[in-house]
Amino acid sequence: ENPVQIEVKNELTEVTISKTDIVIGEPVPGAVIEIYDEEGELVRSVVTDDQGNTKITGLKAGIYTFKEIIAPNGYLLNEGTFEFEIDEYGDVTGVTTFSDEPSKLLIYKVDADDLEKPLAGVEYQLYKIRDGEEPELMKFRLVDGVYIADINGDVVKLVTNDKGMITVIALPFGEYKLYEIKALPGYIVNPIGIEVTLTDSSPIFGQVVENGETVVILEKKDALTGEPIPGVVIEVYSAEGELVRTVETDADGKAALVGLPTGAYTYKEVIAPPDYVIRDKAQAFTIGSDGSIEGELVLLNEPTKLVITKISKDKEEPLEGAEYEIYVKTEKDYILLKFHFIDGIYIPSEEGTLSALIT
Repeated sequence: ENPVQIEVKNELTEVTISKTDIVIGEPVPGAVIEIYDEEGELVRSVVTDDQGNTKITGLKAGIYTFKEIIAPNGYLLNEGTFEFEIDEYGDVTGVTTFSDEPSKLLIYKVDADDLEKPLAGVEYQLYKIRDGEEPELMKFRLVDGVYIADINGDVVKLVTNDKGMITVIALPFGEYKLYEIKALPGYIVNPIGIEVTLTDSSPIFGQVVENGETVVILEKKDALTGEPIPGVVIEVYSAEGELVRTVETDADGKAALVGLPTGAYTYKEVIAPPDYVIRDKAQAFTIGSDGSIEGELVLLNEPTKLVITKISKDKEEPLEGAEYEIYVKTEKDYILLKFHFIDGIYIPSEEGTLSALIT
């Protein structure tokens, strides 16, 4: 009789080791891993693929350890040693997944006058700085509110969230500069970039960034004396002609406009103190993105005028030395006005020392 021949094929053992990002659980490609047998002999050296996996086949049954020896740029080396076992049936138990801590850039944007007020919606761009080369605009993927550095990413703007935060991970170690490109309306763009350095020994960079509001000071002065004029009501209009503010000058003749968005504005006086003539001519100013102010910020008001000319009846020639007094009528009486005499002009003042007006 012919013997029966049976062909038995043994499948190779198979172990898959996976590497993930500890922050968001994404796969980490490019990690170099060494695998050792029970005697401590190096049996394989492998690299994780685009899915963060590396498949090892053909290992004998037994206990193995593995560790990461090179982390991808932008990740910290995981210094742990992990163990798995392959039994005689090829089943794998133990640890086959481990994580890496990525580099982190953390920005917290707040109001300069209220550090507990986060500013959402502020836009930034990040540039990689290399000696002798043009700065490189970094690209990202946005996953669950976290920006992940990715050369193939389609995001180039970093935007603060509702908490005023920007979180960036997996930036390759090196030098960077972070530039604010768009502030919130009424706030000043900070033109000075933030220098960022990330290394394997210093993989996390965090900074609180303060944003100041725009400030415009309008002044109202007497056209003759240069003295400040309080109590003047001023209306401010946008470039589209929309009324955006109504302010009143204080005791120093000043009115502050805080938090106006950058752009062009006009303003005009709508109410003047009783002793002054309303200046109906509009003036203009512009707020630059850096908070700089250009334009006319001082309004000059002409006071009311009384001109007395004394002439002779016959020859109609001016007569010098004639004296006058001026009284103000009240409900009960007449009050004699007092004056200061400055540069040949009599100026009414309760503290004045003169009551006679002399031609």
